[in-house]
Amino acid sequence: MGVSPWYYWADVPVEKHQTIAIKQGSYTDGEPAVRYRGIFLNDEAPALSGWAR
Repeated sequence: MGVSPWYYWADVPVEKHQTIAIKQGSYTDGEPAVRYRGIFLNDEAPALSGWAR
């Protein structure tokens, strides 16, 4: 669908579509390439001071 996994955290704009067509069937991605992954939120000002309380 073309939606970045960072659309929320990085303010990446999501392209809007009038319609989305998906062929019938099962879709899998397989196992993740990285076993453990995460995101580090730098909570030092001013990084999130306007977003978090």
